[in-house]
Amino acid sequence: HALVKDEQLRDNPIVGKAHDPREERVYNMNRPEVHEIYRRWRAIAREYDPERVLLGETWVPNLAELAKYYGDDDELQLPMIFPFTLADLHAGELREIVERTEQSFPAEAWPVWCGSNHDIVRFPTRWCSGDEAKIRCALMLLLGLRGTPILYYGDELGMEQVEIPASEQLDTAHSRDGARTPMPWAPTADREWWIRHGDLTRNVEDMRADETSTLWFTRELLETRRAFAPSMTTLDTPDGVWAWRRGESAVVAVNLGERDAEVRGVAGRIGLDTRGVRRGESVSGSLRIRPWEGVVLLP
Repeated sequence: HALVKDEQLRDNPIVGKAHDPREERVYNMNRPEVHEIYRRWRAIAREYDPERVLLGETWVPNLAELAKYYGDDDELQLPMIFPFTLADLHAGELREIVERTEQSFPAEAWPVWCGSNHDIVRFPTRWCSGDEAKIRCALMLLLGLRGTPILYYGDELGMEQVEIPASEQLDTAHSRDGARTPMPWAPTADREWWIRHGDLTRNVEDMRADETSTLWFTRELLETRRAFAPSMTTLDTPDGVWAWRRGESAVVAVNLGERDAEVRGVAGRIGLDTRGVRRGESVSGSLRIRPWEGVVLLP
């Protein structure tokens, strides 16, 4: 957390006074006063037709505390769940965070999931080490869960973190430049930007023309999720696998392990898979799923 001196807080009407003037410094994040401010903002949002949406970049590690930012449906409609973002790409760990979020938040609350943002290492590098199969599994997780997914620019391409030499780093305090490099729109850079480009082989122009690309896969995921019901029910799965129903019939299953696995008690046809080779395959009773493979079953 960022720290500021007490003297900077005493006359600040937003942050409020320090609780103990003898303290040298206090946190300036997750202050209790912020909830009153958000309730005022929500009241303003409700004056519009349609009502405006408040999305919070809520860096709150405790899920019960984070639920307070939703309030009694009178603060933020969309608080971001950063414990999920900062977890490892591990089925059990991510599943536990999602389930604890469901338990901590009111039933009508709507969570927000993301894997990357401008403050942290991009998920294709941090979670996936550039592995295409893992990148697509991560995208299927983000876009298959109940809630609102956020794709940081370039996530839809599998864009990785860029190594920035120390001599070129501008964000010297936190070294976040590697997540903020230019979007690779074409196979060649059209100009010099304030910071260097990364891998230009992952670029929009080429991926738009390639139906096997990660960009096409992301578009298909977005289209597929339109048919999902709002509800989500977790299924029993082997270690390393995470699967859930969306509504009564659609199933999302992702194997984040190193062994073949089987998800039982499911049926339908494969509408989308991360390898792009199983679409239309019928499933009745059990689904075989390879290591680092994701599948969407549709009725």
